[in-house]
Amino acid sequence: MIIKENSIKSVFNNQNKNLIFLVYGPNEGLIRSIIQSLSTIFKDNESADEVVISGKNLDEEPSRLMNEIQTFSMFSNKKIVYVDMIKDKHSSIIDDLRHLRFENTILILKSDNLSKSSKLRKLFDTSKNIFSVPCYEDDSRSTMNLIQKFIQSSNLNLNREIKNYLVQFLSNDRSLNQNELEKIYLYQKNRKENLSLEEVK
Repeated sequence: MIIKENSIKSVFNNQNKNLIFLVYGPNEGLIRSIIQSLSTIFKDNESADEVVISGKNLDEEPSRLMNEIQTFSMFSNKKIVYVDMIKDKHSSIIDDLRHLRFENTILILKSDNLSKSSKLRKLFDTSKNIFSVPCYEDDSRSTMNLIQKFIQSSNLNLNREIKNYLVQFLSNDRSLNQNELEKIYLYQKNRKENLSLEEVK
């Protein structure tokens, strides 16, 4: 099932679904942001074991993923399993997992840009109980949403002229855009007067 960035939280309200997510695309900054959001929502201020597996690990030991999902430490009731650079050839492993029921575990799979013909992408897109989160390059709308969230979280007052300039100036990569917005915040945080467009430029 395909879900968008702003729909992620609603998935966690459905207790009948396994938490298996495929996060992929060319926007590396957005991918990192999505993975961070998934982890934070899942933890819900509790501790969790975190395990990172690579696609190469799955090549060498296909049962590794199942073993990690089924084992818990004595110190945490939750577990996050990250799989980095998963490939189409690992689709059968995920297909087996999605038919099982496991609790207190989230599986987050990361890949680069997958074509529409990708077996892995098709598996997630067509399934009703596992989720794909495509991370395409930011457009003007998603950039404006990022700016609005930044303004709210940092309590800055940026006028419409500045916001329109930023939409045109910022790139289509989320991580670069966040870095530029952070510069504005650091410049402005100890000042009382509002930023001017000239200062932003």
